[in-house]
Amino acid sequence: MPPNPEQSRSLVVHFPRIRSVFIHGIYPFKDDVLFRGHNCSIALNRCIRQIIEVTNTSTTIRVFKSAGDLSANVLLDGISSLSMFASVQTIDVACCHLEFADIVTILRHAPFIRSLHCPAAICVPEIKGMHCDELPEYMCITGRQFGNHFGFLTVIGNKLGQAAHLVETIALVAIAFSQRVRFTLICNDMSGFSTGIKTVVDSEPFAKYVDQIEAFTRHN
Repeated sequence: MPPNPEQSRSLVVHFPRIRSVFIHGIYPFKDDVLFRGHNCSIALNRCIRQIIEVTNTSTTIRVFKSAGDLSANVLLDGISSLSMFASVQTIDVACCHLEFADIVTILRHAPFIRSLHCPAAICVPEIKGMHCDELPEYMCITGRQFGNHFGFLTVIGNKLGQAAHLVETIALVAIAFSQRVRFTLICNDMSGFSTGIKTVVDSEPFAKYVDQIEAFTRHN
């Protein structure tokens, strides 16, 4: 069977040495021509859905950064289904509020991730089909399955005084990673955060993981 010229052109690596792509506005191409065939950094403003739609199995990225409004569902669809995120090392989504289950999904599907920067959704941490009291033990077990490269978590929580559940989310991530991850919280109420952590570790079912949680949050 003769080669398909259209397919051949679609596999050409036009920019083999490119290291970084910044796109402000609409993505100007109909395919993944800018970042095909190599690991590069992508900084986006509004066109994440377009990028996801045009990528294929030959696309890989090293850094994913979105500066514009980004739906968590759109991000998670891409991370869960596209190989371009299989080798991603940094995800920086400053305007995408991630729930606890979203963070777990990212950690599961991005095995080489080193750094995650995001605002946390102010809601009860939950995973569908699981009782809230089961989550600490689940994270203790599941944490062993996450990639060993993860080292930095930055969470934006400026309304901490109204978000006790954010503290629970941080405590659950702490159980999975303990001292392996450098945690940073950006908020306007650090004393409230410290008080919230003390309240969490004094309660069931978090009490048995007090050492992991305190070690994780101590360096903030």
